[in-house]
Amino acid sequence: MRNYCTMAIIVLMLVAVPALLVAEKIYSISDNSFETEEQRILLTEDQFSEAIEFVFRSSPSLRGRLEILSSRKSEIEIIYHKVLFAKSREQADSFAQMISLEYEVSRNSFILSANAPRDAAWSRSANLSGKIDCEIYIPEDLSLSMEVEGYYLNIKGPFPEADLGGDYCEEIRVSKIELGLKIDAGNSAIILRDINGPTLIIGEGANISARNVNSGLGIASFENKRGEISIIGFEGDELRCIAEDGKINLEKISLLDGARAYVKNSGINSDVYIDIESISNSKLEIFNRAADIDILVPRDISAEFEISTDPDEGEIEINGVPLITEKATWGMILAHTYIHDSRILVDTRGAGKVTISKKGF
Repeated sequence: MRNYCTMAIIVLMLVAVPALLVAEKIYSISDNSFETEEQRILLTEDQFSEAIEFVFRSSPSLRGRLEILSSRKSEIEIIYHKVLFAKSREQADSFAQMISLEYEVSRNSFILSANAPRDAAWSRSANLSGKIDCEIYIPEDLSLSMEVEGYYLNIKGPFPEADLGGDYCEEIRVSKIELGLKIDAGNSAIILRDINGPTLIIGEGANISARNVNSGLGIASFENKRGEISIIGFEGDELRCIAEDGKINLEKISLLDGARAYVKNSGINSDVYIDIESISNSKLEIFNRAADIDILVPRDISAEFEISTDPDEGEIEINGVPLITEKATWGMILAHTYIHDSRILVDTRGAGKVTISKKGF
């Protein structure tokens, strides 16, 4: 009976929120720029006690700024205001009334929705817009799920997991995810830091960068079309980086105890640079097309090398790595250090140069 009462209270609040927005104060920022006064919603634990996930949804016609921060408190606090670009204060007021925040608890999810009409008046003009800026504090034990378009998104954990989707976002920033992260976002710069657990990042038309990734026993996979992939700091069972047209830059990469890294770049003039921090009993595979590959290996490297390139237009250069050559032909070298427990395979086609250098040489 208590749960039904809670749901009834939430439904009443859901209906009441839009009505409260009519009396919002609007401030003029410049000639055509307006903002509403800041609003706050505070929800106590009993209003979302069944939730294990925080879900954010937005109408396609609405843009904005969304910051989600973890909190040790057992409450959800939502701080927001509306940003309006209009021809007059009256028009700004009408835009503000079209935008609302509503929330509900459904099964195990707390759902926050930013709503506006699909055919809102501002959507028909490049000089008009209705946006919502939200700063949301949620308990650190809730996972995240959201899909937005045209937002600036900043998530600061720790949070257990996050599943994010979107398109044409100004930027997607995520830090401190503990058990896994998934992002599928086109035309959106993706910036990550301190990501643990299985990771799948799919981008298109913008760069992906990450620092301090640890996939644990899972796979950290980064896929990008028409954009660069940059990772500084990786540990874990498997790393996959696939780019169709953009450089790949990997630094401080540790491959230990049977780990594997798979790197593929099919773009023209899309170079690959890899700085291996440490490698032991592991495998690194790199495939490239008509572009350079530079690999920096540790001083105590212990590996077998199989390097293939175009016999006419390709080039292979090895600096400071003492190798025992098993086979060497135009465009191919098979060699290994005296003791070797790892394998490095490099395969590039076209006019690309492969350079392998020992650190400090």
